[in-house]
Amino acid sequence: MRELGALGDCLDPDKAKWSVRCPWCDQHSDTKDGGPGSDTAIFNAPETTPAFRCLHSHCDQKGFRDLVEWC
Repeated sequence: MRELGALGDCLDPDKAKWSVRCPWCDQHSDTKDGGPGSDTAIFNAPETTPAFRCLHSHCDQKGFRDLVEWC
């Protein structure tokens, strides 16, 4: 996500949780500037598998696999 210019701030270093710009932000009903925000995040804690979560209803079914395919 860093290489794609879509990585935001670290939200929780213990869980390796980072804000990211949602790849589908142009389809969100409340798109502001498309910048990374806390409503979309990736997780990569050592004890879990990598994950992607966007809180917008359009992205409800999108997961880490969808993010990797987009990348």
